[in-house]
Amino acid sequence: ARRSNLESLLDHNSNNIKINHTLVKLLYANLNLGHQNPCNRDNCVWSLVCGRQVFLSLDRIGNILHTPTDGIALDELNIPIGERDEVSHRFLEDDMTELKSIGLRPTARIMHRALMHTVLPRTGSYELVYPNNYRALYAIWGEVQITWPKLLLDEFLSFNQGRMNIIYFR
Repeated sequence: ARRSNLESLLDHNSNNIKINHTLVKLLYANLNLGHQNPCNRDNCVWSLVCGRQVFLSLDRIGNILHTPTDGIALDELNIPIGERDEVSHRFLEDDMTELKSIGLRPTARIMHRALMHTVLPRTGSYELVYPNNYRALYAIWGEVQITWPKLLLDEFLSFNQGRMNIIYFR
């Protein structure tokens, strides 16, 4: 996780803070509404929370998360999903028949669960390994530098446009 720029997102000690869930809901509810648009709308989301303007650019999200903004986007990682190669062999069980959590090695299974609860949240079955989850595991075990803040920014934008699940099924 350290070499793939994901360590700070999964570090329990630095992320063990109390969160006011009402403020988070307000942030999401007011995302990119027509008031106080920033000059540069590219790679930026904005909101109004309790009368305060919040602007989150890609660089700011990276700074908040202590994660670099360089690297490639997760959906640009062109790999054959489910096929075995040198990298996927590190996280897939040898006798894997279908792409499910049970077919992951123990460390990968724990990482898969952590990703689903933090970086790539979703509802439904946690047993299935969706393409973005597979790409994330591949990036971690293959030490590919992914732009994790860009993934979160895209999630904010998808949420705002009512297309929350689109990033999980590409």
